[in-house]
Amino acid sequence: HHDPVDVYVIQIEGTKDWRIWEPVPGRRAGKASHRPEDLGRPAIETTLRAGDVLYLPCGTPHAAAAKDQVSLHLSVTVEPRRWRDLLADTVQHLLQAPDFDGFPHLADPADSADPGTAAALATLTGRLAELLAGTDTAAETGRLRRAGRARAGA
Repeated sequence: HHDPVDVYVIQIEGTKDWRIWEPVPGRRAGKASHRPEDLGRPAIETTLRAGDVLYLPCGTPHAAAAKDQVSLHLSVTVEPRRWRDLLADTVQHLLQAPDFDGFPHLADPADSADPGTAAALATLTGRLAELLAGTDTAAETGRLRRAGRARAGA
């Protein structure tokens, strides 16, 4: 199978044989099963021993089999950043603009039949679209990079 996240495998006890294949184009989304005969020869065949660490990038097909009676590994997963994450960060940043401060709180956000709610939403989404269209993507990329470093503590 492959995982939709990056995986760090830490062998805790015993040993485990690993077969790792090149990622299959277009098969990164979601956890998926693969038939080894469809994947061909593994790119890597290795045995992990206690203390060894293996990195499996998102979407990398792999199979593991314990060699000893007791074999224990820990999988640490890391969710990769996706385009939608960067877009959400950009939109969240744009929503901090003063343009969005003058609107009252919603009394009942579920009341979409209220014409005032629909009109306000139309105004706000129109302004957000204008701000997105006018975004300096090079500057925004730099801001996102700096924000990412600040989150990571770098």
